[in-house]
Amino acid sequence: MALEIWDPAGCCKTKFVLEVGLAETYAMLQEDTRMWLEGREDVSAVMLVKLQEDPDYCCPTRNLSDQDLAQQKFLGYSAIKRHDFMLESAYGPAVYNEGTWVGSITGFIEIWKREPVSGYAICTGDRIVSLHLR
Repeated sequence: MALEIWDPAGCCKTKFVLEVGLAETYAMLQEDTRMWLEGREDVSAVMLVKLQEDPDYCCPTRNLSDQDLAQQKFLGYSAIKRHDFMLESAYGPAVYNEGTWVGSITGFIEIWKREPVSGYAICTGDRIVSLHLR
């Protein structure tokens, strides 16, 4: 996501970028952040948000036979309600029908800017850690 503004000359400029990743590695997010800051003069700041799922997602029905899957007695999509899922803690994992569907979600936030002398992208300030999502 990017915040764009119109300058006095009527040109659209990207000033702020929000770079969020769950499947992307931290290294990939850093590469994207550097691309924005070092490749675009108009970008002033990038907020990098790295989300992590623990354990990594693995479909709990992937290895079930058709017979085993039928015995699970899953409700139809429209019949499943929020209360059918149980959270093992305030931040997950989410369990439905004895299978873990979503792991515990945590993450962190960093603010990146362009270093004035070198022009290279740098992380500024402290990382905001232990971000828990519900």
